[in-house]
Amino acid sequence: MPELHRRQQTPQAPQRAAAYHSTSSGAAMPAVSPVLKAGSIQMKETLPANDHAGNVAVVQRVLRKDGGGLMNPKMSGPTWNALTEKQQTRALRLMHDPYRAYYFKDYKHFLNYMNGKAEPTKEKAHLRKQGGGTHTSPYGLEDVFVDNHAEDATGGLTITRPTGILGFQNAYQFGDTLSHKSNWANFVETHYDGAQSKLEKAGLWKGQPRTDMKALYEKGLKFAEKMDHQFVDKNTSLRMSDANNVWAGVAVEQCVNEMWDLVARETTVSRDTLAQAILPRWGALHKGMGTRVTATFHGDQKQSVVTGSKADKTQFRPPWLERLDKRIATTGSYYIEGHLLNDNLGGPAAPYNIVPLTSDANHIHLYLVETFVKKKVLEMIWEQKSQGLGFSPILNPIKTISYDVRADFSGHPRREATQKWIDVFNFLNALIGSLPAIKGSTTVAAFRNNLTLGNYMPHTVKGLQLNDLQAWALLQPAVNFFIPNYTDRATVTLQQLLDRVDAVSDVFIEEEESVPNKIICNSETKRQNGNTDNDGQLNNYAVVNDIQRLSFISGVRL
Repeated sequence: MPELHRRQQTPQAPQRAAAYHSTSSGAAMPAVSPVLKAGSIQMKETLPANDHAGNVAVVQRVLRKDGGGLMNPKMSGPTWNALTEKQQTRALRLMHDPYRAYYFKDYKHFLNYMNGKAEPTKEKAHLRKQGGGTHTSPYGLEDVFVDNHAEDATGGLTITRPTGILGFQNAYQFGDTLSHKSNWANFVETHYDGAQSKLEKAGLWKGQPRTDMKALYEKGLKFAEKMDHQFVDKNTSLRMSDANNVWAGVAVEQCVNEMWDLVARETTVSRDTLAQAILPRWGALHKGMGTRVTATFHGDQKQSVVTGSKADKTQFRPPWLERLDKRIATTGSYYIEGHLLNDNLGGPAAPYNIVPLTSDANHIHLYLVETFVKKKVLEMIWEQKSQGLGFSPILNPIKTISYDVRADFSGHPRREATQKWIDVFNFLNALIGSLPAIKGSTTVAAFRNNLTLGNYMPHTVKGLQLNDLQAWALLQPAVNFFIPNYTDRATVTLQQLLDRVDAVSDVFIEEEESVPNKIICNSETKRQNGNTDNDGQLNNYAVVNDIQRLSFISGVRL
């Protein structure tokens, strides 16, 4: 029975005051809500040699150096930062679509698209063939089921089979993924093209899209844009299905499969010979981060999945990263954007699939869990290929690989270092203004001198006497850390010290409240005869996300 959507039971988050887009430097830039006008976007009006007659290409087909797609259109930095989140999402569809360039009848048509009032002329768009006309998919995967859907369709997983010595092919392996672009929108586009192509070959499409097919495409694209969306805050909630899965992902799967259902009905082709979207299921957000994912890989179906994407802090900065990124190791941040579902297995760098992991936890997750599951997936694909090439049939091939990952947010115990920073903050906050002579503008050096001279006695703050033994003993570690140079203490004020202590205590508190305790992983590999592989199982394997050892003061930057 198909999943139905329902709203998450938690209260809806308030509207954010500003949206953000990460620049190349990683800085967050606020966005406003403009209606675009002519001249606000810098375009190059170039026509490809094989452009369709009568269409003006107001986008430039520029192949990105990383192979990630087309830069359509070309915008200046200030213009980009002035777009709303929705306008940025629509622009990204043009910029990152690896299959086609988009065409508009005129400049007004393009502006209407950016303002949500029109769509580009996709039926007349120029498909980008790769490899000089021979089939290779945009992500490096030769599609096992290429004849069953679009000519440029991809099964979704970034799998390659390099050629070795004497021209013999090596074993299948996973290739690198790219930073997240419009992966979900591209997935819907791919299947729409494939379904239309199948109808065309059957003589059922005469150049104009069928209204029923186009309605499924537009509906699927609407939900795909939600899955590609990377801008959330700590209070964002997502619409959930009746099975408590992120509804937009379920809806994309349903729309794509309904396209192929339509093809099967119209062409009388058996449905099991056509592509089948079988996508992972994600749980609700927790403070802007993922909570769980379940994925199933099928060896006996023509499964198609959305291509995963690698994490990139310069592009995707979840709400928790601003504070946790201040926790540093020798070579950078202690925390990384950890995938619940590995990018090679179709996991996107999107909020619902990303959690903060320490480097140690991420390495354990990769080498003891994800590598184990990926090995089984490669084995399954080898069996598929071998069957298709007419080799001796594998008597008991892999039927399914089930894999689920859950983040445990039960909370970390309060650490001694965290409590220490809270105590220092509370003391400083109460200290300032407690006497006329103690102001926010009082320098640390002046405060220290008055303590030494006993000028504040017998005054107490938070139960501590204002003398060297009690008050200064509490403040000294923070002063030594923030103001190691004695001469600087004559200029740094108590208020400035309070602000720095506040920032550090926020980092420690954020760790304990937001970082998952552990990642719990399960997998099961089943064969056609119903048996389960002994070496294909993970039973509640826990990857501990240990933050207790991160309690030393030198690991914080402001």
